[in-house]
Amino acid sequence: MNLNELLSEAAALRASDVHLSAGKPMYLRIDGELINYKNLDLNLNKILDELGLKDNGHELDFSFNNNNIRVRGSLYHDINGLAIAFRLLPMKVLSLDELGLPEILKSIAKNKSGLFIAAGAAGSGKSSTLAAIINEINNTRREHIITIEDPIEYLHEPNLCLIHQREINLNTLNFAGAVKYALRQDPNVILIGELRDAETISAAVTAAETGHFILASLHAQDAAQAIERLIASLASGNNNNNEARVRIAGVLTGIISQRLIKNANVNKGRVCAAEVCIANNAVKNLIRENKVYNLRTVIQTNLAQGMQTLEYNLSNLIKAGVITREDALSYASYPAEI
Repeated sequence: MNLNELLSEAAALRASDVHLSAGKPMYLRIDGELINYKNLDLNLNKILDELGLKDNGHELDFSFNNNNIRVRGSLYHDINGLAIAFRLLPMKVLSLDELGLPEILKSIAKNKSGLFIAAGAAGSGKSSTLAAIINEINNTRREHIITIEDPIEYLHEPNLCLIHQREINLNTLNFAGAVKYALRQDPNVILIGELRDAETISAAVTAAETGHFILASLHAQDAAQAIERLIASLASGNNNNNEARVRIAGVLTGIISQRLIKNANVNKGRVCAAEVCIANNAVKNLIRENKVYNLRTVIQTNLAQGMQTLEYNLSNLIKAGVITREDALSYASYPAEI
């Protein structure tokens, strides 16, 4: 079985991830569960040759197209030798509606400036959400969009927008530098694949302050934690973080913090459950006044503005028969509200 056949078979089974390891069976992740799929006598170095890649003895991220599949790969080593993890993505960028995301994100996509964050753990669908927002902008506005990714995941076909997609190590050295230079490239919208360090966060905030709309992903459990991470990084170890809080309050437009949960209907994949925080005046005041611990109360009392707690969304998904109560409770931060 060659790589093309292997990935096509995995896609037919609706796998989101494929794991290949020296001397071990192939594992597939289907609907969030890791499955020992089959024993294969694979030569992983031959697979690297098929991809035109060289084993550097450490780690390597890459992406490529395989028929109707977009694949993100990560090569790494353990004590047994070479291993490769593949993430399978649709070639077609799904819309906000197709992903079942909150309607308020269409309003977010109309922003001309500011910073919008997609938060969550690895594999929670952050990249898909951001790609869908880019897709919405591409279909409704005439703008210049620059994406900075590591590696490039979804490929965007220009519609109304001019789109340039840049990959770390291939087209640019790092996120922070790419954002700095992007400001000289007449962008309207900049997508930052991940806010992974203080330098990148600082560059993102500066870009938002100069009148650009910044979309970015961040590893955080919820909106409150995302805000605190932004502030801590921007303060850069200073004891007085008031300036950082004022800057974040000034640029933040909203945060979606999401989870992917198995659909209760057989073979229907997974569904996104999300907390949504819109940075209205009340939210901005909490940030400036160092009272982010009250953020959840503001979210609960602003449903009419499109905000929602994760538990509110989980309860609605249970009522709609989309997820089970058992699964909802396992993802809830406040199970008593389910």
